[in-house]
Amino acid sequence: NYFRVQWFYRAEDTVSTEIKISFRSCTISYPDLCCFCSAHHAKVMKQEAAFHDERRVFYSTVMNDNPIDCIISKVSVTQISPKLGLKSNSLPRSDFYFDMEYCVDYSTFHNLPPGKVLFVLIMDANISVFIHINIYSDNSFKSYSSSNCCKEVFPSTPAFSANIPSFGTYQAELTLLDLYSGCGGMSTGLCLGAKASSIDLVTKWAVDSDKSASKSLKLNHPEAHVRNEAADDFLRLLKEWEKLCKRYVVDNLERTYPSRFRASEAVMKNASPAKDADTSADELEVSGLVDVCYGDPCNTGNRGLKFKVRWKGYSASDDTWEPIEGLSNCQECIQEFVIKGFRSKILPLRGDVDVICGGPPCQGISGYNRFRNVDSPLDDERNRQIVVFMDIVEYLKPKFVLMENVVDILRLDKGSLGRYALSRLVHMKYQARLGIIAAGCYGLPQFRLRVFLWGAHPSEKLPQFPLPTHDVIIRYWPPPEFERNTVAYEEGQPRQLEDALLLRDAISDLPPVVSNNEVREEMTYEKPPETDFQRYIRSSKY
Repeated sequence: NYFRVQWFYRAEDTVSTEIKISFRSCTISYPDLCCFCSAHHAKVMKQEAAFHDERRVFYSTVMNDNPIDCIISKVSVTQISPKLGLKSNSLPRSDFYFDMEYCVDYSTFHNLPPGKVLFVLIMDANISVFIHINIYSDNSFKSYSSSNCCKEVFPSTPAFSANIPSFGTYQAELTLLDLYSGCGGMSTGLCLGAKASSIDLVTKWAVDSDKSASKSLKLNHPEAHVRNEAADDFLRLLKEWEKLCKRYVVDNLERTYPSRFRASEAVMKNASPAKDADTSADELEVSGLVDVCYGDPCNTGNRGLKFKVRWKGYSASDDTWEPIEGLSNCQECIQEFVIKGFRSKILPLRGDVDVICGGPPCQGISGYNRFRNVDSPLDDERNRQIVVFMDIVEYLKPKFVLMENVVDILRLDKGSLGRYALSRLVHMKYQARLGIIAAGCYGLPQFRLRVFLWGAHPSEKLPQFPLPTHDVIIRYWPPPEFERNTVAYEEGQPRQLEDALLLRDAISDLPPVVSNNEVREEMTYEKPPETDFQRYIRSSKY
C-alpha cells in the first residue's frame, strides 16, 4: 500500500538547494525545490524566516508516492483568503493555514482560487513538512511532479518596428513611483510597455540622491514630482507628510495665524527687504512656503522636518530651509502649503501609488567591486537600500512592485540579499515572482543579465515575464540553485526568434568618428536608419 503525498512548505523549508526528506523507511530527494528564504544556506534569511508566522505554510502541486507505514501523525491545514495586514485574531484555529501556492519556476508565490478548504495531512515530526494523503493500493513506487502556476506567459514581443505602441483607448491612469530612479530609464521603459498594452501608466514621483540624474529626469518628465534626496529621508518625509495632511486637511483647522518668522542671521546680513510699517527691524515676513523635506539640507547637523521659506521682499535665490519648530507662528502658511500640496499630490499618501519600481544601488553587490563586504553585506549602507525599498513598499502598499538588480544579488553571501527581497514581499502577503532576464534576448545590442522581482497585491494578478524574442546564447549563467529562475522557453516549446542584435545594428548609422576637439553638442545623421533598432531609437513620437 502506498499513499500519494502533496507537499506544503514553510518559509524556511522552501530552500534553493537539494533537500533530503527522511521517513521511517525511505528517503526522498528533491533537487528542484527552489528558493524563498533558506535558514540553512543564508544567515540573513534565517532571521527573516523568523518573522513569518510559524503556522503559515505554502501549498504546492509537487507530489510523489510513499509507503503507508511512513505516516506519523495528523494535522489540519485551512485555506484562507490572502489579505494585507491580516490580524492574528482573525486566523483559523487549525494547526496550520495557507493562502498562496509555491511554484518552483521563478520562485513563484501566487494566489489560489478562493475557498475554505480543510485538509487532513500527515507530518513527520523530525522535518516539519506536510503531506496531503490520498491512500491507494499499488505494487510499484510512483513519483511525479506537476505544476501549472507558471505555464501562462506573455506572448513574444514583435520586432522594434512593430512594437512601437499606437494610441488607443486607455484604461484608467495608474500612478508610478520610481525609487533610485537615476535619469528615469526603468520607469520610462515600464510606462512604454504599459502603453503598448493600452495601460496609461504615468510616473508621478521619482526619488534619487544624485542631483544631476534628478535634473535630467525632470527635464524629460516635467509632469513628475522629482525629489533629490536619499530614500531613507523620503520615507521619513512620507510619514511626516501624512501627519501634516491629517492635521491641516482632514482635521481642517479653521484658525488663522500671522505669517511672520524671525529670519536667520545669514539672511539678515545679506538682505535689505522692503518692510511693512508694522514689521520691526529685526524681523522678516514670510511670503510663503515653497517646498518640504526631511533631513539636513543645509548640513547644520540637525535633522528633521524642514520647509523652504520664501521671504517677503526677497527673490527665490534667498530662500532658506527652516525647521518646522521655528515656524510655530506661521500656521496659516503651513496650512496653505499642505492643502495645496495635498490637492496636487506633491507627495504620495498610502493608497495613492499603483506601481513602485526601482533598482537599489548595486555597487556593494556587483562582483566588479573587489572590496565588497562578502561576509556581512547589510553592513554596507548601499546594500541596506534593499531594506529601505521594501520599507517604502510596506508603507505605501502599492498594487504592483518591480525591483531590479544585478545577478550577483543571487550570488553574494549565497544570495542572501535576493532571498531577503523575495521573503520580505511574501511576508507582507504580496504575491511574488523572481526572474533572470538577458536584455539581448529582447532586441538590445548588449547581453546585460539582470534580476527582476515582481510583487502583486493579493487583489491583483501577478504579472508574468515575457518570453525571449531574439536568439541569444545565455552567458554568465546564474548560480545552479537559481537556474529555474532564468526566463526561457521550456524544452520543446515552439518558438520563433529573431537574430540577435549586434553593435553594428545599433551604431552603423552614426556619423564618422569625431576628434577629441569636437565642440558641437548636436550632429545630424548623414544617412537614413538601417535597422529596426535604429528606426526605433530615432523615433521622437514616444
